[in-house]
Amino acid sequence: MPWLTPRGEAFAVTVPALVSKDPRVRRLRVGYATAVLALTFLCLAMGLWAGANIAAFVGASLVLPAVGFLGMLVCRQRVLALKKSEGWQVEEAHSATALLPGSAPAPLPLRWNLLYVPIILATAALIVALYPTMPGQIPMQAGFDGQVNSWADKSPLSVALPLGIQLFLAVTMIVCHAGILMSRKPSGGTKPVATALAYGRFAQLQSIVLLGEGLALSASMVFFVLSDAGLMGLSLAGILVLIVTLVAVVASAGVGLWCGQSGSRLLDSPAGTGDPTVDEDERWKAGVFYVNRDDPSCFVPKRFGVGWTVNLGSWSGRAFILGITVLTVAFVAAIFAMAG
Repeated sequence: MPWLTPRGEAFAVTVPALVSKDPRVRRLRVGYATAVLALTFLCLAMGLWAGANIAAFVGASLVLPAVGFLGMLVCRQRVLALKKSEGWQVEEAHSATALLPGSAPAPLPLRWNLLYVPIILATAALIVALYPTMPGQIPMQAGFDGQVNSWADKSPLSVALPLGIQLFLAVTMIVCHAGILMSRKPSGGTKPVATALAYGRFAQLQSIVLLGEGLALSASMVFFVLSDAGLMGLSLAGILVLIVTLVAVVASAGVGLWCGQSGSRLLDSPAGTGDPTVDEDERWKAGVFYVNRDDPSCFVPKRFGVGWTVNLGSWSGRAFILGITVLTVAFVAAIFAMAG
């Protein structure tokens, strides 16, 4: 993460672009990356050691993001202290508008999400076709050892669980896609056209990967339908879905590594610039929570990480958080109802 953010940001702190070459900042980046990498291997070993113990496996998986976040906060405080002691200031620049040609890269239009419809309809048709041959007990959960430890009586509701997951995935991915389209774009600094083109390419690739991930994960729910019909073991279905998920994660990470946050790595050419135009440290709480009542944007590019986050200071941002929370709670309640 420390190398994927724009050169004018160091651990979610706005600094002059040349500060990225400061040896003290470099040491913080190397130290953070080394510690997180070592912890990654440790958590992987713990997860493999946990084996069939799902609780231990999930616990090991949660350690990495928690410690990574705390490490970022420690590094952020050190950068803030350096910024104060060294007098690193960013002069606010006038905003600029870049007029781009129609062929300039841009996110996919929202209508591409209509591709979810045939997948969902095909899954529903498969459930209807296989329902008469499904056994009286439907496997609901299996451990890593392949043993099923939870069953449900066959009913239209219990076999519709994969369909419910597809609908939730589609809604979630469509909302994320809309967020990319509506997000506030980064300011252009001294090279507004180069910045706009780089961000356009970044947003375009992210929207393509997001759509591909959603469609692939949605289609993979068919494996669970086959498992319900006894045509495939539940553990095998889970492994296949996990493989699809890992491929999706690798694809998303690949875009982030190549482009950098908001296309910052595409700006490393002579045509680009990493100069920040405005200091917003006070508006980023803990470096990850953006709170700005004067900014009407619902979504903004992250300061630490790759992608977008919500403006908690706007009414639309708070409404989004409330809506996604209600949707998630409703989905979890529906899952329990289907599985029960």
